[in-house]
Amino acid sequence: MNILHLFSWSYWFLRPSPASGFAYVFFLLVAAACIILGMVFKLVIFSNAHDLGKRVLFRISNLMIIDGVVLFFWFIFRQEQIVFFSMRLWLLVLVGITIWRTIVSTKFIKKRIPELLQERERKNNFYNYLPQSKN
Repeated sequence: MNILHLFSWSYWFLRPSPASGFAYVFFLLVAAACIILGMVFKLVIFSNAHDLGKRVLFRISNLMIIDGVVLFFWFIFRQEQIVFFSMRLWLLVLVGITIWRTIVSTKFIKKRIPELLQERERKNNFYNYLPQSKN
């Protein structure tokens, strides 16, 4: 494949031929792996005691499940030769959405979680000095 094809509109708006052999198995495995990993992360959420970790795993699991389902549907549309939905452009959109969601999740992990931990620490210190009820 010539790399210059990636820079032409016709490459992204034409539908690819149906997958066969290795490509067929590869697409199905990647879609299935995304969905299964997302479900595993959903199950890990229930066993994780740290609520901030749950929020991070929730974001990751949703991203994985959405990517797997969209990739699976794109694969079906490609195999059935549905003109509009089997364009390569949808893969480019999926990659863009995945990158965007990864950046947003990374910002949440690096910026928002330390803020939430500081806020929790301040609340604990504040409630530490309040008089306790006598029951």
